[in-house]
Amino acid sequence: MSVAPSCDAVITSFAPCLSYLKNVGSVLSTSCCDNIKVLDQQVPEKEDRKSVCQCIKLAVPIIGTVNNTRVQGVSNSCGSKLYEIPPISPDMNCDK
Repeated sequence: MSVAPSCDAVITSFAPCLSYLKNVGSVLSTSCCDNIKVLDQQVPEKEDRKSVCQCIKLAVPIIGTVNNTRVQGVSNSCGSKLYEIPPISPDMNCDK
């Protein structure tokens, strides 16, 4: 049985990705992709992925607006195959 990472760990994992997701950077950083791949390995179960999604949803007021076209491309761009990141918004659906 796996244990989902804490919300602090999830937000820390996404921190290097934020400039790209907010249209500030033009390319994903290596540290962003490295963190996404580690996060993928930590959340093999659907319930764990839901927990990660809930953490991101709770952080939306802090994160602010992101480019969801870029969000959806992060998994592929980083070579991560375990899950797709849903569009990030205050009403994102974490049940899928």
